[in-house]
Amino acid sequence: MATDEMSSKPLIKFENVGKWFADGERRSWALKDVDFEVFPGEFFILVGPSGSGKSTILRILSGLDAPSSGRVVFAGGRKPKIAFFFQNFALFPWLTVFENIEFGLKMEGIPAEERRRRVAAQIEMIGLNKFGNYYPRELSGGMKQRVGIARALVVNPQVILMDEPFSELDSFTAKNLRKELLEIWQKRGLTVVMVSHLIEEAVELGDRIVVLSPGPAAVEKIIQNGLPRPRDRRAPAFFKIEDETETILKF
Repeated sequence: MATDEMSSKPLIKFENVGKWFADGERRSWALKDVDFEVFPGEFFILVGPSGSGKSTILRILSGLDAPSSGRVVFAGGRKPKIAFFFQNFALFPWLTVFENIEFGLKMEGIPAEERRRRVAAQIEMIGLNKFGNYYPRELSGGMKQRVGIARALVVNPQVILMDEPFSELDSFTAKNLRKELLEIWQKRGLTVVMVSHLIEEAVELGDRIVVLSPGPAAVEKIIQNGLPRPRDRRAPAFFKIEDETETILKF
C-alpha cells in the first residue's frame, strides 16, 4: 500500500522507548528514546548497524519483551493481532508442513474442521500442495520460508513482524520470495514491520525506512519512499534513496 493511501492515524506508536539488559550490576542499554509510528497497511522497514537493537524493537512490539522506559501505544488502546516471522525458519522439526501451519490455530482453540480448511488454503497459496505431509528436514530453505509465511498468515494477523526473513537464502530464492511477500501484503492489506540488513531490499520493499544509530539505538532518520511499485532497482530514483540511506548509516 502506498504511503499516501495509509490511514492518517497510527496503528502503533513507540514513545521514548528504552530497553536495558543487566550485566551483573551494570545496565547495558540496547535502545534509548526510540520514537516512531507505524500506520495501518504500511510496509515499515528497520535498518541499522549490527547490534543496534533492531530485533529488540520487534520483540517489544510482539510482547516478548517489555520496554524498560517509555511506552508502546496501540490504536484504540488495543493491541492488534500480531504474528512473528523469524529469521531461522523456527519450524518444529517433529511436525509436518500441515501441522506446523496448523499449530497457531490449535493454540487458539480453532475447531478441527476450520483448521483443516484454513491450512489447506494457505498450503495452496504458497504452492506446496504436494508437501503437506513432509517434514522440515525434507524441504529446501525457500520451502521452509514459505511454510513460515503460511504459518504467520493462517491466524489472520493484522500485523506481521519479520526479522531478516530472507538472510539465510540464496539471492535467487530471496528475490522470488520478496515478490511473493509483496503480492500477499498488497492483497491482504497487512501491516508489515521488517528488519533488514540489506539497503537494496529495504528500498525495494519499504514505504518508510527507519535508520537506527549504533547501540544504544535511536532513530537517526525516517526516510519516505514513495517510489511506484513494482520498483525498478536500476532507476535513478531508486539509487538516490539507496545512497541517502547508506550515507546516514556511515556516521
